[in-house]
Amino acid sequence: MAVSKEMLIAEQGSVNSTLSRIAFVGNYLPRRCGIATFTTDLCEAIATEFSEITCFAMPVNDIAEGYAYPPRVRFELTERDIESYRRAAGFLNINNVDLTCLQFEYGIFGGRMGSHILALLRELRMPVVTTLHTILVEPDPYQRQVLEEVATLSDRLVVMSNRGKDILEEIYHVPPEKIDMISHGIPDVPFVDPSFHKDLFGVEGKMVLLSFGLLSANKGIENVIEALPAVLVDHPNVVYIILGETHPNVKKVDGEAYRLSLQWLARERDVESNVIFYNRFVSLEELNEFIGAADIYITPYLNQAQITSGTLAYTLGAGKAVISTPYWYAEEMLAEDRGVLVPFGDPPALAEKIIDLLDDEARRHAMRKRAYLFGRDMIWPQVARRYRESFGRARAERRHFSNPGFTVKALDKHPGELPPLRLDHLHHMTDETGILQHAIFTVPNYHEGYSTDDNARALIVSALLEDLGNQEAFELASRYLAFIWYAYNVETRRFRNFMTYQRTWREANGSDDSHGRALWALGTVLGSSHTPALHSMAGWLFEQALPAIIDTTSPRAWAFALIGIHEYLRRFAGDRRASQVREELAGRLLALYQRNRSDDWRWYEEGLTYCNAALPHALLMCGQSIPNAAMIDAGLESLTWLAELQRADKGGHFVPIGSNGFYRRGGDRARFDQQPVEGQAMVSACLEAYRFTRDERWNKEARRAFEWFLGRNDLNLSIYDPTTGGCRDGLHPDRPNENLGAESTLAFLQSLLELRLAENNFLSVETRSR
Repeated sequence: MAVSKEMLIAEQGSVNSTLSRIAFVGNYLPRRCGIATFTTDLCEAIATEFSEITCFAMPVNDIAEGYAYPPRVRFELTERDIESYRRAAGFLNINNVDLTCLQFEYGIFGGRMGSHILALLRELRMPVVTTLHTILVEPDPYQRQVLEEVATLSDRLVVMSNRGKDILEEIYHVPPEKIDMISHGIPDVPFVDPSFHKDLFGVEGKMVLLSFGLLSANKGIENVIEALPAVLVDHPNVVYIILGETHPNVKKVDGEAYRLSLQWLARERDVESNVIFYNRFVSLEELNEFIGAADIYITPYLNQAQITSGTLAYTLGAGKAVISTPYWYAEEMLAEDRGVLVPFGDPPALAEKIIDLLDDEARRHAMRKRAYLFGRDMIWPQVARRYRESFGRARAERRHFSNPGFTVKALDKHPGELPPLRLDHLHHMTDETGILQHAIFTVPNYHEGYSTDDNARALIVSALLEDLGNQEAFELASRYLAFIWYAYNVETRRFRNFMTYQRTWREANGSDDSHGRALWALGTVLGSSHTPALHSMAGWLFEQALPAIIDTTSPRAWAFALIGIHEYLRRFAGDRRASQVREELAGRLLALYQRNRSDDWRWYEEGLTYCNAALPHALLMCGQSIPNAAMIDAGLESLTWLAELQRADKGGHFVPIGSNGFYRRGGDRARFDQQPVEGQAMVSACLEAYRFTRDERWNKEARRAFEWFLGRNDLNLSIYDPTTGGCRDGLHPDRPNENLGAESTLAFLQSLLELRLAENNFLSVETRSR
């Protein structure tokens, strides 16, 4: 039966009457961040305006000890522990919650780009209304995937600006009827003369400029300080109040470096006596007093793509004269002469506008009045009513469409779960130096010593463990990174590879492949790790070692390095040298493919040897990021050919190229020995193909390759050891190799962790029209 909009509206009233329990998921006071303030204010506004509704909060903790939350908080999530998100979903499902209201911001949830929140959303059995605090116009692939899936798993989306709604429709293809535009809430304060509060801060008789919020370098406060000397020539009674402590995440990494730089700048510009720093997080009552004392509020932010600002909403609604840079939210809020816009990073223009407003009291007062009247629709009681309407729509739609508008399918399209993660053997093979290369059965073989290759593999595994919230990740990563640091030869700018158990190097330079794999590991740490303690060392090594890869001749070394460069550039896209190296190496791979390819041999070389899938994996990544359509086509075509080549005619299981002779063009293909690194390379490449194409066959290919570890292979024998978490060193024609070395164990662990992350980050969601 067709359902009209009128039917939904009529239904909404009856649904609203049964809305009795709402959970709010997001940060919560006393945690000090803008999302915590917003979530707390929204939850309290709904509870106050609609006393018949029970509201409770589920905040996310970024520190082990948590926070001294108020009684409204019922359940706490641990940011990097994905299991806590699943437990939270179970808690909501069994507690008769009618609706969940989620505050989404990439940085507050664990996983890559906040992807852990998908684990919660997937399991909820009630409607979800999600407020989006960031909507990127140019998301990277991970950011796009996460936001698209949050959007699909939510019944309704709330944005706080019309620009945000447009971006959702144009960039993310969200149906407009699914989006509600609800203003950022603000406290209801009277329209007061600034002089009323100035004596509280010892600035009576002064003209007060104000900026407030958690300090970080993207706030642009330095531009106001640079503008002050020109302002003080005409208005020597001006003071500039900078209110707010340094953002906790910034303080963890950089301490008070930004605040100190502002203080030094004020001293250098001889305006130190006109700049007042209040280095603390203030209560709402205190904040309203500071805002009340301001004659002009300034938001000199540097990021144009900001789609909301709580500080701007607060001051606009309080009836302040506002000067702002033209970020998107400011353009919308300050239209129709409700404020003044100045170019980004332009202190002279800022000084001119400050002087103009200070000179023209009549204009300043008229601007204040327009702003205050505009803000009447933004006060929290009004916003609470709008959210209640959105909640009602979500429940009405869920009632009419009992089967939600999506079908959720995990990556695993086969019976059975992924095996549990066990790190016993990894720890067993790791000592204070690093991970040992080989084992005799399960016992480390000291005679063979260590290798950079294996410690790089182990560092990649550690970064994946961190992505999944594993508490052991940092200790392991520190050890493996220390080994790679020690392996770097500053004289040759290359990594040594083999080291004896007595810690003496066996060569001055290692293989091309070990150099490429080290860059892969370092790029992965820099691109995905959230542990600042690792970044400086990894960054220095990456920068020093990168140029040498150009002189290597191994296509696999190029591929390993390209995967690491891709990970690095996801976070540091502006690094021109890294981009140039990527283009050079990717161009070489493409040229190799074009030179060797034929209809019956779709490959880069005259033979297939080891880690074969890394070549199309790297080329596909580069084709997306450069971008280059020929690279994408070559990557997908060669990976498709390789997948078909490595599929058994009978049974359809994965059969990697054997290492006893490999496979030369026109020759016989080696069936054995089958190596675990081939399974890992295939899993990684197929998951990348799935991320790009969203074609489910690549999920199946990734799983097919992984099942080789578990016993779906030529011998029907598992090479994964579930008792230790280790992996046997491959398949002989008649038996597994019973030694559980580092390369094999790390190949299995990397495959398992990447599949787990894929399930968390890239759940396949098929949207159907309603």
